[in-house]
Amino acid sequence: MTRGTTTVLFDRDCGFCQWTVRELRGLDRKRRLEFVPLQSAAARPDLAAVAERHRLAESVHAVTPDGRVSAGGYAMLEILDALPGARVLRPWTRLPFAGRLVDILYYQIARRRDRLGRLVLGHRSGAACAVGSTPT
Repeated sequence: MTRGTTTVLFDRDCGFCQWTVRELRGLDRKRRLEFVPLQSAAARPDLAAVAERHRLAESVHAVTPDGRVSAGGYAMLEILDALPGARVLRPWTRLPFAGRLVDILYYQIARRRDRLGRLVLGHRSGAACAVGSTPT
């Protein structure tokens, strides 16, 4: 992991994931996010333990600079925190139910990622996602 960055582990074979990464890169003006395909995480010494302990194929994962690992909606909140100016949008997440609510929303979207991938990429090859939708 690059010092001071949040590492985002995503499915490189998922069209919706690829589209999301492109959009996040555009928002990440300060380069606080590093995007790593989950398929290559185990080969990186700094991510090998994460790949071994977590079910990376089931959802997006975020590894913070201090080593915390989160998945699903909780990972999306970590990603949001890394984006410039986004922290001002998150004071409500300190409420006890907010993280779980975002996690539920994440999995609702994840269940529809094939359809969403085709919408954002058209009917091109690679729009379908092979990642499972079971929460970790």
